[in-house]
Amino acid sequence: MFTKSQNLYLKTWREQSVQNANWGETWNWICPESLNVVASHFLEINLPALGNGNYKAVPGLYCVNTIKLLSNGSEVYELDYKTYIREFLSSMRDTEEFTDFVNCYLGGSAATGTARTVSIPLMLPNSHYLRRHSNRSYGCFPHRLSSKLEFQITMGTVSDVKEAGAADPASISGAAKVVTREIKGDSNAITRKYSDARGVYSICVPRYQTIIPWTEAAANTLQSVKATLPTGSVYEIVFEAYPSGTSLAETDRLTVTTPDIIRVQCDGEYVRVLDNKVRCEQELFANGFRTNASCNNAGRVCFADQAAYSDHCYQGAIHCGNISSITIEVQFGAAVNYRALAKKYSKVRIQSNGVLRSSLE
Repeated sequence: MFTKSQNLYLKTWREQSVQNANWGETWNWICPESLNVVASHFLEINLPALGNGNYKAVPGLYCVNTIKLLSNGSEVYELDYKTYIREFLSSMRDTEEFTDFVNCYLGGSAATGTARTVSIPLMLPNSHYLRRHSNRSYGCFPHRLSSKLEFQITMGTVSDVKEAGAADPASISGAAKVVTREIKGDSNAITRKYSDARGVYSICVPRYQTIIPWTEAAANTLQSVKATLPTGSVYEIVFEAYPSGTSLAETDRLTVTTPDIIRVQCDGEYVRVLDNKVRCEQELFANGFRTNASCNNAGRVCFADQAAYSDHCYQGAIHCGNISSITIEVQFGAAVNYRALAKKYSKVRIQSNGVLRSSLE
């Protein structure tokens, strides 16, 4: 049976060339004031063929280091691009879905030296790529603001995108553009209704805080570290770990090393204890984390029920305002370079004056 949509609309592609994007550089892009209702922005880069050697598999994972969103010149949030995209990729439940996505957007799942195009998400607050993969909708972003909206992008280096020993890729200056998925529809039902949400728009955005910076850990050796005290409501502590002996720039980020032991102390009292590899794996499964054969889930300890869904709805958290110290004990079965990230809730609002602001929940 056919039914009629209340408000018909479609998403169109809008392109704008950028000339100042190049390896290792930081540059800014100001969103056009003529935009009204937007689904998403992408940075599209034409990667040149390499003289010899290969790009890493999924080169789009490595092209950008950080993305900062600015409103009226003030920071709304700064994102570690690789962390968010890796989390998104690891949450795809089957290899076919993963392969289809990376072939379409991130340069392909195979390590080759051929030329290809990557489309890198520039993450607005409604972006799917800020969250673990799901079929949920986070709506559109109302682009009619009282102040300029700006992205500040720090690009990856040539060492980030290529395999060790491969030739450096040529400059990408002039080979990039920003592509916008703009929503078009009836001027009254769509444009006027959704383009201006000053004083109304509010959405929760997952944020990461580094509580243990990159640290070398020997195999089968328990590390006890007094972590930086997180702020806000934390629902996971995530351990991102890669084999030692390779620089971070040359590391393959698709496969992480998961911990064998995780213990968390708050003010001297153990609040979470995972004392062996089996418990660490059961923590992931019991909290709804499913993965694929190409990109595994990072090890973590959860402070919510079914924490895998906490990016989409509130499942519980530990509020760190009443805690004075956190000590983390972690052990890996191999020598690794690791860091610990507190994953927490934040809220992004469009104020009545048309400026975006972010706060911790």
